[in-house]
Amino acid sequence: FIHNLKPSDPSIFFRTPHELLLIIYLLPVVIVAALLLRLALFLLKKSIRVALWVIRKSALLLKLLVVWLWNRTVRNRPLSQYP
Repeated sequence: FIHNLKPSDPSIFFRTPHELLLIIYLLPVVIVAALLLRLALFLLKKSIRVALWVIRKSALLLKLLVVWLWNRTVRNRPLSQYP
């Protein structure tokens, strides 16, 4: 059976022409799905980085605010209140 087939005959790889059409139509869908998955992972990584940056900067600003308030309250006390 295989010896009677020509190399250009698609029936070597596919049993019916519908399988060939399915592969032809599904190939772009798979490519687009892979690209969308890559985009989603890229956006997820970037959003996690931005969230961590915001948390770090917020913690730094909170620390600076606490230090500023501490210095303001300590400096405004009269000398008689110091031990």
